Amino acid sequence: MNDDHPPRLTGTAALFATAVGVWSLWCILVLFTGATLPLLGIEVNGSFDVGFLALMIFLGEAFFLYFVHWLGIILLLPVHSLVNAPRRLRRAGDPGRDAADR
Repeated sequence: MNDDHPPRLTGTAALFATAVGVWSLWCILVLFTGATLPLLGIEVNGSFDVGFLALMIFLGEAFFLYFVHWLGIILLLPVHSLVNAPRRLRRAGDPGRDAADR
């Protein structure tokens, strides 16, 4: 199975991710200084507390998702090994089967 994505799709996704990152950074800077949030039209009074909270949410979400991803891998790896153990034992008993599967 070929999992390569078309270059046009990859380039579009990269541009979209860059645009969202720039917009998020712009919103956080506006929350620090005070002005109108871009694309939302909400007027905010800037303060360090609100800007810092938004920054922590923005960064914290990425770290939280990274942590949950690896926690899931660590927890599911033993389950995966237990589920696939009978299949590996069957293949170990029949050396001709491994050659046919390749």
